[in-house]
Amino acid sequence: MAGASVRVARIVLDVDQGDVEQIGRDFALELVTDVTRRTYNRANVLTPVDTGNLRAHNQMVVDVAPARVVGTVFNDAEYADVVHDGSGPYTIRPRRAKALRFEVGGRVVFARKVRHPGTRARPWIARACEEVAIPEGFLWTPG
Repeated sequence: MAGASVRVARIVLDVDQGDVEQIGRDFALELVTDVTRRTYNRANVLTPVDTGNLRAHNQMVVDVAPARVVGTVFNDAEYADVVHDGSGPYTIRPRRAKALRFEVGGRVVFARKVRHPGTRARPWIARACEEVAIPEGFLWTPG
């Protein structure tokens, strides 16, 4: 290409920082809400059910701040932590009485204390996060 002239076009683009941040926040809100909802739905499926109370206490919240969007799936039932994380062995003692009373094989038994072996963890929320949120590139931070 002997003698060909080269032309350069220059484009100046003014970007409004506020608009860019709003577009990013809107995109993040949509993505975080979608993944949080899918994680919440999976947690509902995985929740151990006896009476249904534990499942009824599963909740999700999406918080929007100026520079971040955070989705949270949690359960506020009084005993949720023990079911989710399990417990080690512990001793049960009567609060106001001298002995505990319970039935074993149709017989009434009294005891000053009982050694509970603990319960195994059933981490339904952690598992939902591992199955849904982590593959989407999100981080799970235990509560």
